[in-house]
Amino acid sequence: MSIKEDLKELFSFNRSQRNGVIVLLSLIFLVFTVNLLFVRFYHEKKYDYSEFQKEIDSFLAQRKPSNETQSENRLNKAILERYDTLKLFNFDPNQMTAEIGLNLGLSEKQVNTILNAIKKGYRFYDKDDFRKIYGIRQKQYEILSPYIKIKTASLQHFQRYTEEKYREDFPSEDSLFTFDPNTATETQWKQLGFSEKQISTIQNFTSKGGKFKTPDDLKKIYGIKSTQYEKIKDYIAISSTNTSGQNTIVKIIDLNNDDVEKLKTYGGFWKYNAAKIVKYRTALGGFVNKSQLYELYGIKKEYVDKISDSVYIDRSKIEKIRINFADTEELSKHPYLSFENAKDIIRFRDLNGPFFEIKKLRQAKIISETTYQQIYPYITEK
Repeated sequence: MSIKEDLKELFSFNRSQRNGVIVLLSLIFLVFTVNLLFVRFYHEKKYDYSEFQKEIDSFLAQRKPSNETQSENRLNKAILERYDTLKLFNFDPNQMTAEIGLNLGLSEKQVNTILNAIKKGYRFYDKDDFRKIYGIRQKQYEILSPYIKIKTASLQHFQRYTEEKYREDFPSEDSLFTFDPNTATETQWKQLGFSEKQISTIQNFTSKGGKFKTPDDLKKIYGIKSTQYEKIKDYIAISSTNTSGQNTIVKIIDLNNDDVEKLKTYGGFWKYNAAKIVKYRTALGGFVNKSQLYELYGIKKEYVDKISDSVYIDRSKIEKIRINFADTEELSKHPYLSFENAKDIIRFRDLNGPFFEIKKLRQAKIISETTYQQIYPYITEK
C-alpha cells in the first residue's frame, strides 16, 4: 500500500466517528461558554474577619507579653511591696541624709546619687527636680511626691550660694564697661563685681550729696580694695561740665536689654546692625562679653572697636541651659554646640549619671577646649 493511501485511511472517518467528533466539539464549546458567563456574572461573597482577628491578637497579647512589659511590671510590683512596709513622712530633698533616704525606701545607690549632687551644689527647686534625679523610678516618684516639702530656707540658701559664686567669677575684662560712679545703678555696680556692702556704702555717699570728681575718689570709698580699683579704673568716665554749663553725659549701651528700636537710636553702627545683634543675642541666650560682637557676620572689627567702650554687658540676663535636663535638640540649638556635641553630652550623661560640675565636660574631653571656653557661661548643672 502506498503512503498516499495510508494517510487517506488514517484521516477517513465513518459516519459513527463523525457524529462522535461533532458531539465532542459541541461539549467543549458549551463548557467554554458557561465558564465565560460564570466569571462575568458571578460575584464571590466577601467576609469580614477583622473582628475575629482582633480577638486573636488580643488573646496572643495576653498570652505572650513583651519582656519589657514583664520587667516593668515586676519592678513596679517590687516597689509597691517595699512601700507597703514603710511609714512615709514629709521630707525636704535639699536636707537629705543617708538615714532619711533609706527610711523613704530609696536604695543606697539612689541615696548616694542625691547626696553627691547636694555636695556639689545641686539644689531642688520643686518636686519635679526630684523626679529627674538619675535612678529614681516613675512609680517611686508617684509614691513619694505627696511627701516632698521643699522649704523656703533651702531656696534662700541656694540664692546666696549663687550670688557669692557670681561675685567670685566677675568681673572679667570682657564684661567691664565705661561707667560714671555718680550715676551707676545697683545692677551696674554688681556687674562690675562690687558686693552689696560696697554698693550700699557708695549709695550712702551719693545720696548725701557726695560727688566723685576724679576716678581716684572711688578708691577712697571705705571697703574698696586697691586690686579691685586697678581693674576698673580705666573704665571710669565722670561727666564733666562744658563751657555752656551743661554736663557731657557718657552714653551707656545696655547690650543685653536694649531692643532693636532702642539700639537704633544710638545711630551709625547700631542703626544698621541692631536687628542682627538682637537675633544673635537671642540665639546665644545673652552676651557674656563684648568680644562676641566680633562673631557677627559682616561686621568689621574696627567698627566694633569704636563702640566697645560704651557697651555694658548685664550678665544677670544670661539664659542658661540646664545640662542635666536638656535634650539633644535644646543643646544643639546653641550657636556654640554642634549636633554631634549635643549627642556626646547626652550619651555621657546617660552612661555616667548627672553632671555635678560643668568642668567635667573638659575633664572627660566630651567637647574641645575651645568649645568649652565658649559654652561654659551658658550651662548650669542646677
